[in-house]
Amino acid sequence: MASSNSSEKKKTQEKDKKDKKVDISQYQDPTGGLTIKKLQRSLWLFEHKSHLKQAIIIILFIICLSTWGYTLYYATMYLAVGMERDAQNMQALTTNLLPGHEYTLKIAPKPLKTSRVRTFKNQDALDIFTEVRNPSPWHYAYFDYCFSSQEKKLKCERDFIHPNDSKYIFNLNQKLDSSHSHIKFTIKNTEWHKIDRHEVPQWQKYRDNRLNIKFQDINFTPARTSNLSEKIEVATLAFTAFNDTSYNYYEAPLKIFLYKGNRIIAVNKYTLTNFLSQEKVPVEMSWPNLNQTVSEVEIVPDLNIFNKDNYFAPRR
Repeated sequence: MASSNSSEKKKTQEKDKKDKKVDISQYQDPTGGLTIKKLQRSLWLFEHKSHLKQAIIIILFIICLSTWGYTLYYATMYLAVGMERDAQNMQALTTNLLPGHEYTLKIAPKPLKTSRVRTFKNQDALDIFTEVRNPSPWHYAYFDYCFSSQEKKLKCERDFIHPNDSKYIFNLNQKLDSSHSHIKFTIKNTEWHKIDRHEVPQWQKYRDNRLNIKFQDINFTPARTSNLSEKIEVATLAFTAFNDTSYNYYEAPLKIFLYKGNRIIAVNKYTLTNFLSQEKVPVEMSWPNLNQTVSEVEIVPDLNIFNKDNYFAPRR
């Protein structure tokens, strides 16, 4: 019995030792390199070694499962859809990749449009004009035109028109007899030029910077009898042209329109020469045989801003 009690007591002491928590603070490293904090960390890792191993195995299993799931999903999608798309792409590579006819028509310039020919009687002659419009937003054109009457050519010249713009073509002081009353206007040999959008990204701004010519102090004096022996009735138009651009022009043609209400009653033209930047030029011109009331005067520059020969270097 004594031996059995001794054995049980011994087992109880060993169990108490095992359950008793180790106090590592009582240990010291004689070398000074091992701290209590390092000992606590090492002990925690040792005690939880099995849990850490299980956590790593679970994480690796999740990564493996995700990778295989991703691979299987896209492999299935390729077999279901991707192979057919690859076949379509290969077929498309063998077709003609040049732009089609519809695309060519879309970017091509649109034909110039003209209005009816109008005339004003000027004693024994006629002032003839018509309007030409360019509906193309990024193409300007040079074109040959003719005014004709009953197969007889009255005036044939070459002109220009800016993108998305309209202008009037004149044939002033044309002598005609009674047999040439019906006048036609025709355009031939249109030469198109496309604007380079790298050089001109904003057409309207580019245009306004070069055609910013202002007309000030416009004064129209109605016709009055002159002191000449012929007693011609002469009206006068005076104005000041201001070149509010950064460019100097050898020539700056102007087209002038006189209105009575909303109706044009007379047309004329004038050309400024050596028109320098920020220069103001007074202009006075006579208008023979005009005895109508004028309610408005419109002056429009007719300057080809794409013609480099129109510009010359600034003054020094």
